[in-house]
Amino acid sequence: MRNTTWVLCLAVALGGCGARDGGGEAGAKDRGVSIYKPIDDTAAVFWDRQTTETAELLRDLVDDYNAARPAGLLPINIEHVGGYTDIFRKVSASIQARALPSMAVGYQSMTTEYIDAKAVVALDA
Repeated sequence: MRNTTWVLCLAVALGGCGARDGGGEAGAKDRGVSIYKPIDDTAAVFWDRQTTETAELLRDLVDDYNAARPAGLLPINIEHVGGYTDIFRKVSASIQARALPSMAVGYQSMTTEYIDAKAVVALDA
């Protein structure tokens, strides 16, 4: 994983799409609410590019988490969607569509663009 950064693109599902006070994108930003929705509200979707042994290790970790996860937490679903360029294109299109995976892998340069689009949540926030 040289020179890579795990990017967490957390999408928040909102109870209602229309807000009574300052709705829309500007209103959501003012209230600190995500303007993005998850692509799947039944699982935390992780777009990855790993193959071979690394993919097997990641799958084992996710399987262990899913088997032991506390009630109320979503299971993780790994989706292999190609290489870094493919993932970048797919995340960029998803940002435009306002529907994101919960997590995606990417390089620092990709992360910067995701941050500029307000599509990244810090892990230590």
